[in-house]
Amino acid sequence: MKLFIVALMVSLALHSNVSLEKAFAAHKRGDLQEAEKHYREAIAAGANETIANYNLANLYYQTKRMSLAIINYQKVIEKAPEFKNAYHNLGKIFFLNQEYVRALKIFLSYHEINPRDWDNLVLIGDTFKELNLSVEANEFYEKALELDKGREDSYLVLAEFYLSLLDEDRAFYYLDLALENNVNTLKINELKADLFNEEEEYFKAIYLYNEILANSALDLTRDEVYRLKTKIIDNFLAANVFQLAINELQSLVLDFNRRNDLLKLENLYQKQGKPDDAFSFFKTVYGENKNGVSPILKNLLITAYNSEKNNLVNEIVAFYEENELEDEVYRLIRSQRQ
Repeated sequence: MKLFIVALMVSLALHSNVSLEKAFAAHKRGDLQEAEKHYREAIAAGANETIANYNLANLYYQTKRMSLAIINYQKVIEKAPEFKNAYHNLGKIFFLNQEYVRALKIFLSYHEINPRDWDNLVLIGDTFKELNLSVEANEFYEKALELDKGREDSYLVLAEFYLSLLDEDRAFYYLDLALENNVNTLKINELKADLFNEEEEYFKAIYLYNEILANSALDLTRDEVYRLKTKIIDNFLAANVFQLAINELQSLVLDFNRRNDLLKLENLYQKQGKPDDAFSFFKTVYGENKNGVSPILKNLLITAYNSEKNNLVNEIVAFYEENELEDEVYRLIRSQRQ
């Protein structure tokens, strides 16, 4: 479900009310307190209250004053019964608050006005799903698909729905339909790989994730690349192929340099009993992330000392001295050697 509020500020080109113009300008530049003041003035003056109430409702949502947002969306619906975004935003507030029955009532109300609105059909399906009414959810998802078979989201919502029911066969069916209809997006291919992961077919999942990464036509963002590479690592770990997981993690650390990956890699090295390999790698990335690597070197020094790996202790101590590092573990080892 696309859980966001449509924060559309309706154009004022046809409405010359001064208060509305001032409210719109303040809202656009992020001065919400000033915008609220002018929206209220416009409403008090009777100037196109539908626009003022709708934008004011969005403002209240932005500032997390949900009860006031609800009141103003309801006023919009009273004045303009076909205002789609007012229904959707109001319903989504209830949905996000897990008030699914109230959300469903709002979405069904709009369905009576426009039974062929794709977004609303999916919202109704999502809400039925949260209410554990699978038959009803499937009915509205199917209606969305029937309404627009060329829309990739129609297949995705059904695939995700059946995945939530642990019905991998039907999930694969709708993903295959998407591919047959020339829908070949990152999300569809990634979801198919996720399904292989659910079925514990880890190497099929890894293959598909790598296929996505190799597809230059997808023009992946940096965050998407990170997410896919992380999934590859998780699948190697699930398949107990630890060395390949370590190799992929090393690559991820070099490319993204994130602290959580450093810690994950250290933990994996430690579990595999490879403190020497760990030190060989972490000393090479120390210059890129001193704060992240320093505590790892400390842990490796403790491991080497407790395991009586004297050569490794000597190497780490030498690295400490070369880089002017110092902590309580280093000082303790130095004092014992004197």
